[in-house]
Amino acid sequence: MAETSVPSINSWFPQGIEANQGWRVDTVTLALLALVGDLRSEEFTRAATASRLIVLPRLVPAMQLLNAARPARLPQMETRILDLSAKAEKEKAPYFVDTLHVFKKIPMYGFKVLEVRHKIDRNKIVPGSGRPVTTSVRPSHLVDGLLLLGFLLTLGLAVGAAASRDGAALLAICLMGFASSIIGYASSWKLKHYDEVSGLRYGVMMAIGHITLMLSVIMLGNCKWRSQIMIAAAYVLLNVLYWGASLLPRQRFWDMSRYEVRDVTPEDASGADIYANERDADDCPSHTRSLWYAMREVGECWWAEKWLYFPKRPDKVKQWVDEAEHALANRNREWRAGGRQKELEEEKQQ
Repeated sequence: MAETSVPSINSWFPQGIEANQGWRVDTVTLALLALVGDLRSEEFTRAATASRLIVLPRLVPAMQLLNAARPARLPQMETRILDLSAKAEKEKAPYFVDTLHVFKKIPMYGFKVLEVRHKIDRNKIVPGSGRPVTTSVRPSHLVDGLLLLGFLLTLGLAVGAAASRDGAALLAICLMGFASSIIGYASSWKLKHYDEVSGLRYGVMMAIGHITLMLSVIMLGNCKWRSQIMIAAAYVLLNVLYWGASLLPRQRFWDMSRYEVRDVTPEDASGADIYANERDADDCPSHTRSLWYAMREVGECWWAEKWLYFPKRPDKVKQWVDEAEHALANRNREWRAGGRQKELEEEKQQ
């Protein structure tokens, strides 16, 4: 009786590196590795394009740079901000204001008094004015490090391709590097001038970058097998690093050391979001109590009326503001803001 041979598990996979039967890395595979990079790392890309290193030639796992139109401005946080100096209310917070304070992390009814100053470099003087230079916001070392790593990997691949006399791989890497440099330059911006390259120039440069990128992908499909493996491994490594970076908070992408932030919240206003005594309206977190804390620190009440809402007695808002103003004038920090609201709302209407 003939023995039935059991197929080896090795037969489940390609054998060797032959073109027909073995392992292979084709043009489509390499193109997908290039395109599925950091599609979700918008915050990282925004910081990277503000770095001077963005123009370094490198493999490009950053296809979100290939936008047909350049963003007109930095995104803003939807919130309500009162500018007391200008006596104006704003419905959006500037990008770097939100980056510094992280409004989403502020708890409901939370209250803080922060003193924010520009850090001054006294070793540098503004020409003609004698004033010291203030440092500026810039991309963090993490961003610069990832860009530099991409450049060094690309340089190493180019040297390896030249050493193995793989002309197709060398040309593909050079084309990819050129595409990344021109796309990076077209997308670059400075903090004081967001729209550095725009209009026709931006469109032409992005078109050149697109075409060069497509040519590089074609050349990648004609590389030797070992060159394809090295390039694919480099893409996988860069994609992992960029994906990892995209999970970090925005604050890790910017060097905000130009600002000196000091918490100067008074002791009697700390813990505004914490329950102390649920039976006492002044010991419970509330919009009214936090607003009163803000009024105490600002020393003005003219802005408060439109920010208040008494659901039961909206007609009593002005009376509450007048009483709050009187308490401020008498420097009565212990005035019971929440309790007074409760009393006014419980009054019977005439």
